[in-house]
Amino acid sequence: EDRYIRTNPSDKALKELKQSHNLNENKRHALTKPQEDLFLSFLQTSRQYQHWYPIFKVMDGTGGRVGEITGLQWSDVDFDADVIHVRNNLVYYAHVSENGRSGYDMHDPKSKAGRRDIPMLPLVKEIFAQEQQRQKELGIKCAKIVDGFDDFCWLNRFNMPYHHSTLNSAIKRIVLKYNDLVMNNDKRTNGVLLPVFTVHVLRHTCCTRLIENRCNPLAVRGIL
Repeated sequence: EDRYIRTNPSDKALKELKQSHNLNENKRHALTKPQEDLFLSFLQTSRQYQHWYPIFKVMDGTGGRVGEITGLQWSDVDFDADVIHVRNNLVYYAHVSENGRSGYDMHDPKSKAGRRDIPMLPLVKEIFAQEQQRQKELGIKCAKIVDGFDDFCWLNRFNMPYHHSTLNSAIKRIVLKYNDLVMNNDKRTNGVLLPVFTVHVLRHTCCTRLIENRCNPLAVRGIL
């Protein structure tokens, strides 16, 4: 950086180290249609995990990034135009602070193209409407203000916004529970095991379903 030497001898050294130790990350694979249907139907019929169905179905039906969906406010959901306005990205991480507590920050989307309108499918619209009505009837209000934002659509049992770690942990528990039922020949399953996946895989899954249904690739890129 001080221009004492012309080249950096450590360039790409980390890449070569990872390759030599086989530390490259595995590629994410979208869920197949049967796997997707099994996962969502299990959520719908399970008393223990039913409360997870709305947010996971919305992620599956929109292809939004986890921070974009968890960062949605009710003002971003346009029921008249049937679109979701993506304007922010909610980030959760450990702050370097005196008390050492973790926290939320609101950022702009990942890129300029990230500021977009996602078409709202009828089922996704229905889920948003039901969640809004539920919160209204129970008098649920967000207990956290993040950079001036406090009207988040998706709240946990403590009325705090969701974040990726919580959602990933939930998926792991759900899949392991489902697979345990399969291994015990439970009648609620059809004998097919589900892979453990992350919430980001739902974004890949949405994209895959759109392409399988012959959606224009340029339109898919715009949605994502």
